[in-house]
Amino acid sequence: MATETNRGPIAAETFVVATGIWSTPFYPAFAGMADFRGRILHGRDYKNPAPFAGQRVLVVGAGNTGSEIAVELSAAGVAAGIVVRSGAAFGPYPRSALLARAAAWFLRTAPAGVSNALLRRVRPDFSAIGLPLPPGPPLEAYPVVGFELPEAVWVGLLHRRNAQN
Repeated sequence: MATETNRGPIAAETFVVATGIWSTPFYPAFAGMADFRGRILHGRDYKNPAPFAGQRVLVVGAGNTGSEIAVELSAAGVAAGIVVRSGAAFGPYPRSALLARAAAWFLRTAPAGVSNALLRRVRPDFSAIGLPLPPGPPLEAYPVVGFELPEAVWVGLLHRRNAQN
């Protein structure tokens, strides 16, 4: 099955929408949604890749949840893709809870210019593989923890699609 988007058709049997937050899921409307005959579920309803074996699955949303689902699906051999609308800011896993709290405190309390400059230096830019940094100051971008998504895109396990706003 395919649905038409403003960037051409996308073939998938299932869309996993990973937008909003768990307690307030958001289902974005997209062109062709009314005609789509596949399954659309929210990321909070995703359990594991088993039900998607042999399908083409498109994950909508490249935040932490969407990234984790897309990587898990592709690692299980599911033909998976991910839609990235406005980029993603990836950061490493924290080395400790104490270090994570201290870094968050510093970034919140330091002058914005200092925090933004520091984040520009430590956040890798994966634009070359279609995962650009989000527009705007780095301090305004919620980070995706870990580099599994860029790695999966880099080695070709996972395909990404860009969507226009």
